[in-house]
Amino acid sequence: PRTPQEEILAGLFAEVLGLDTVGIDESFFDLGGHSLLATRLVGLIRSRVYPSLSIRALYAAPTVVALAASINSATVPEQLDAMLPLRRGGAENAIFCFPPAGNLAWCYSGMVGHLAVDCPVFGMPMPRPTTENAQDMQAIAAHHVDAILTKQPQGPYRLLGWSVGGMMAHAVATTLQSRGRTVELLAIIDAYPTVEVQYVQSQTHDETDIHAKSFHALLRGFGVRSPEAFVPGTDMVSLRRQLSELVDLSNADVELLCDTFLSVHESRRLTRTFVPSVFKGDALFFHATATPAGIVPPSPADWAPYITGDLSITELPTDHFAILDAPYRQRIAARLTEILTVPRDRGLRDHSSSEHVTTKGTL
Repeated sequence: PRTPQEEILAGLFAEVLGLDTVGIDESFFDLGGHSLLATRLVGLIRSRVYPSLSIRALYAAPTVVALAASINSATVPEQLDAMLPLRRGGAENAIFCFPPAGNLAWCYSGMVGHLAVDCPVFGMPMPRPTTENAQDMQAIAAHHVDAILTKQPQGPYRLLGWSVGGMMAHAVATTLQSRGRTVELLAIIDAYPTVEVQYVQSQTHDETDIHAKSFHALLRGFGVRSPEAFVPGTDMVSLRRQLSELVDLSNADVELLCDTFLSVHESRRLTRTFVPSVFKGDALFFHATATPAGIVPPSPADWAPYITGDLSITELPTDHFAILDAPYRQRIAARLTEILTVPRDRGLRDHSSSEHVTTKGTL
């Protein structure tokens, strides 16, 4: 540390990570930080250094030197829809990760620390929706492809997505192929080409329950205690007022959560209109096998018409909303590492085991 402020920040980084020291150029997430530790670190920084620091600021500037510079210049990045570097260095081609409803690409930060592949990792939030031009999934996929080709002009390309992000990863993969590009990895985390969910008549589950669970998962990631007790308002004015009353959130976090609330609604619109093209190749699928009583979820087999190769399924005994929690994110990272570190002339079926089910595209 070169200044008293950097010394305080480095000490807080080390305290939260359980380390003796942290270098000012070392990324919080490369050192093992994840979303829950990030929430704790931001809380400590607010109490000791900068009261209005947002969680987003740490993800945009995850080193001591970068975060100190952002705080001192009062230019803490506030863009929600910019490509987010989750790991900057690496000799291999990057992995591009598409977020679920809520559009918070940092959800992958905890997984990155377990990924034993020497490559950069980027989060790919969707562009903000506009009332003048409501885009469909394919239009947004084209936007992402342009951004990916700017960042990495040469392939092959590696894509990963969870929930609506899984649909987006598939759409980006087929768009890249339509432009003559090679996709090396398409990994889908509990996402389906249709969002139809069947409800057992005797149960009270409905789409509102699914929406509430999505929002509760977002609040939990921001460190809100007992988020299940929170019933989000139906309009932005009431939602902003409710969020402002939560002591765990800064003003910046309140505004960010309002943005994510809009993104959740936009994601629901996009999934209803998604018409996938056919991906020519193999794909990985991570299946959350635990579902609430009264719900019959979609099946991985629904991808059969849209993937020509093998679909390698890894089953995880958790629900859709917790699939990137520990220890499941470690198993996802281990599977990705396994696939990306084997000889390139071997297909997915060569790496299947009792834990993985590999099926033909016809399922």
